Amino acid sequence: MVDQKKIGQGSAGRLNDFRRRITQRITYLLQSLTVRVAIVGVTFVAYAIVYLLTDHYLEPVTGILAVVPVATAGWLLGQWAGLLCALVFLPINAILLMVLDQPVNTLLQTREIVVIAALLLIGFVIGKLREWVDHLRLDLKSRLRGEFEFWGSRERYQALDTASTGIAVTDNIERLLFCNLTLADMLGYVPDEFEEKFLDQFLEPSEISKLRENTNLMKKGIHTKYEVSMRRKDGAHRTMLFSSVPRFTADGSYDGALSIIIDITDRKQAEDALRESEEKFRTLAEQSPNMIFINKMGKVVYANPLCEDIMGYSREEFYSPDFDFMNLIAPESKELIRMNFKQHLEGKDVPPYEYILITKEGERIAAIVATKLIHYEEEHAFIGIITDVTDRVRADEALRTSEERYRAIFEQAADSIFLVDVDSGELVEYNDQTFENLGYTREEFKALTISDFEIIETSDEIEKHINHVLKEGRDQFLTKHRTKDGRIRDIQVSSKSISIHGKDYIQTIARDITDRVEAVEALRESEEKYRQLVENANDIIYGTDIDGHFTFVNPVAVKVMGYSENELIGTHFIDLIHPNWQQDTDRFYRSQFSEKILTTYCEFPAIAKEGAEIWIGQNVQLVMEGEQILGFQAVARDITKRKQAEQELRKNEAKLQSIIKVAPV
Repeated sequence: MVDQKKIGQGSAGRLNDFRRRITQRITYLLQSLTVRVAIVGVTFVAYAIVYLLTDHYLEPVTGILAVVPVATAGWLLGQWAGLLCALVFLPINAILLMVLDQPVNTLLQTREIVVIAALLLIGFVIGKLREWVDHLRLDLKSRLRGEFEFWGSRERYQALDTASTGIAVTDNIERLLFCNLTLADMLGYVPDEFEEKFLDQFLEPSEISKLRENTNLMKKGIHTKYEVSMRRKDGAHRTMLFSSVPRFTADGSYDGALSIIIDITDRKQAEDALRESEEKFRTLAEQSPNMIFINKMGKVVYANPLCEDIMGYSREEFYSPDFDFMNLIAPESKELIRMNFKQHLEGKDVPPYEYILITKEGERIAAIVATKLIHYEEEHAFIGIITDVTDRVRADEALRTSEERYRAIFEQAADSIFLVDVDSGELVEYNDQTFENLGYTREEFKALTISDFEIIETSDEIEKHINHVLKEGRDQFLTKHRTKDGRIRDIQVSSKSISIHGKDYIQTIARDITDRVEAVEALRESEEKYRQLVENANDIIYGTDIDGHFTFVNPVAVKVMGYSENELIGTHFIDLIHPNWQQDTDRFYRSQFSEKILTTYCEFPAIAKEGAEIWIGQNVQLVMEGEQILGFQAVARDITKRKQAEQELRKNEAKLQSIIKVAPV
């Protein structure tokens, strides 16, 4: 069952919070000079409207209403503002009388002068009353500061005011009642500047919700401790640690809080700097390509992941109190390690040196270590960076192997491979195929430049290709080269920018594609002849895929069947056959497919687009690649006239036979 009491308490809490926020908002607005002047202006406008709509000679209603702007100015802006507003009534009334076409000289009558004098007195008195109220409030605060309930004796208050930590007292709507000199100095203010200010005016907007949460906790009697970011008067941000104790009235209502405030900005910055430094070290160490360790008093207190990977020990094993660091060192290197550690302890720098490590599996690793003496957890320790030179040796060996492979490819390749100096454009290195493919000896080729055997590309165009390779990294194009005996060869050029010992070169592979170009040209000519044959033939020529769908048709097929080429492509050939013949024809060609009969001949009636029956006689050949059938190719002819003649001949023969049977012998 729902606890009605808790619901009531929750509703009351939300109502109190709503009232507190409304009170804060009104106080903020009234603290703004612009808002106060605007309020006074509104009262004058209201007075003018009522004056125009009612009495025009300062009758009692408008006369009493005139008190409102003056009293408002005096209360919100002070006694002198009240006097000024009373004096302003004379010209305002004059303007209003002119608007109403009334005589202005009526303002000089005794009654009007008495009203103005009364307004002057009211403005001054109201302003003075506001001043007395402010003094009374300040005096009350001064007396509150001396009360033992909040701060104890006067001596104790003075101690609080000059305490090394900031102290603030707020009321139940978070308005500052007191702040000591230390807090004011922390935020760059003097204490009087905190008067009538709310605590959240000094907080970053994102921190206000944190203040609200802790205020709600204090309303429940809970002491709070939290960090917030506050703004100094100069706009700087400071991190403050609040330790707040709630205050309650005699009837148990929340009455505000007493807060001890410590500026922890420097501490936070130091903590952040330390955390950032530790994070940078850990990130560097965790991602380092070298083994990194920290050795304190002969014990490993840190080892990065690479230590685990290479040495074969887990971190738990490294950090174990029983783990002996010297077990990682080969016997012949242990004395060297001890000597260098001793030199570190004597304050001497030790240059990187080589030694032998022993992995958990007993593998020996040649390594170079750089060590430095550091303070770790208030004790001397060594940080070491180990480079596994075994891998470097392997890398050097791999590099030599790679260079040998490159040299083998360079020398034995069938293509011409050469290096071009980008500064001079000269060939600085080339394989034997470079000059042999052109019919020269090495000595003859040394005296040549690219322009001596290049036909298509001019010197300027060659330079453009070089610049393109330098900009884009690579280039590929077709050209022609002239051999020593004058033959023209088609060449495919692939160039790439490379750097050797800091100098830029262009590595070029020139492939002779003359035979391929001639083969392509021969194929193109063959295909052109075939296309001419197909398109100009008197017979129907078409092809289908393996399933029997048309893949191409010649113009005769289009003309005979009455369909367009687009209509026929993709259509199954069975769909064009007379329905009575479809089953037999399909069975015939399935047999050709399954038995792989290379060529067949078949006759059947087809139906043209307009519905006409056309007899087709066709030779169908399998299109094969090795043992795989790719499709069908057919040459067909319209044999309708022949079929009609055969049918007519059969009719005539039948008639002749009938005559013979009935003729007398």
